[in-house]
Amino acid sequence: MVEEKFLIDSNSFMTPYRQYYAFDLVPTYWKELAKRLDTGRMMIQS
Repeated sequence: MVEEKFLIDSNSFMTPYRQYYAFDLVPTYWKELAKRLDTGRMMIQS
């Protein structure tokens, strides 16, 4: 069985941070993203 991995462009995180989801306003959003990055199923391309 093949495990899916997701490569996300870094701009997909920068725009929400700047316009909608600042760290102090929505910390849960960023914590959930960090969890997924830690599992290795999601990676960021810069």
